Amino acid sequence: MKTETYTEPTSPGLGKATIYAITILAVLLIGYLMVHAMRSYLPAAPINAKRAEERTAARKEVENSAQKELHSEDYAVLNPANGVVRLPISRAMELTLQGMQNPSEFRSNLTARVANATKPPPAFE
Repeated sequence: MKTETYTEPTSPGLGKATIYAITILAVLLIGYLMVHAMRSYLPAAPINAKRAEERTAARKEVENSAQKELHSEDYAVLNPANGVVRLPISRAMELTLQGMQNPSEFRSNLTARVANATKPPPAFE
């Protein structure tokens, strides 16, 4: 009688799959390193950087002029056709406090003034 030893079969594709996986990972790593090196050697300029600086400067100019007008103690006529003027804040607060002595009259007067200030210009023929 002959005795045979049993050996477990091995998967013949396991070695090839491992080699393919390692190769794919190596290629991806090399690609990542190349992209990283190119970005460090040739940094790209920000897109529309000059336009962003212009917009920032324009915004600061608008904010500065608004602050100047807000804290100004000067009276100014903004729209003479509709009778719109700019008052100093302190004077506007005084007028508001005086008007609130009679709230219903003050509200109707205020809505009439807003309607007058926002009416459209006359049509041209």
